[in-house]
Amino acid sequence: MTLTPRRPAGGAPAVRICLAASGAAGVAWIVTRALAGAGTAQRDGRAPRAIMLRAVRGAGMNDHFLRAVSAIAPSVDRTAYRLTGGRMLLMPALLPSLMLTTTGRRSGRPRQVPLLCRPEDDGTLLIVASNCGRPHHPAWSDNLLAEPRATVTRFGRTTNVTAVLLDGPERTAAWEAMARLWPAYEKYAGKCTRHLRVFRLVPT
Repeated sequence: MTLTPRRPAGGAPAVRICLAASGAAGVAWIVTRALAGAGTAQRDGRAPRAIMLRAVRGAGMNDHFLRAVSAIAPSVDRTAYRLTGGRMLLMPALLPSLMLTTTGRRSGRPRQVPLLCRPEDDGTLLIVASNCGRPHHPAWSDNLLAEPRATVTRFGRTTNVTAVLLDGPERTAAWEAMARLWPAYEKYAGKCTRHLRVFRLVPT
């Protein structure tokens, strides 16, 4: 007898459940990779954090993992941010992250989004408006173009910043630095035809 799978009732909830399952599988894959490398790390002196970081970056090149994370991570980050007073996001233990608060260009209301970032030696922060390779720019980047003044929160500390859209050689150097931090940015860029915006956040 052949069983035909039934489509779960309620498309959107079903999709969310599937994405959650994919995300859990991705996390399990990361942990498995990390544990598998733990013995090697101890033998050659590498820290377990380095193993975890390599596994996360590797997972970032997996399409299924990226789709799951892009759907789940923002909500998880916002919840963690709210519960810990801005002291914790999903990824900072492995990758530098921040909570960016912009002003909605239409509503005028504060809009928050968790993002990966690269802290620079001069105190500025680099961010990429990747939107996971979707065809359109993320709303937060449009907000910054309309109103460059924003705030960033890292480790419970909130700082006023001014966003500068990078161009030319400065953008090229910043893009290369961000791609080294999170190689999936190259994958995102290859999925769409738009020019991914790169911003420098300058403390004010």
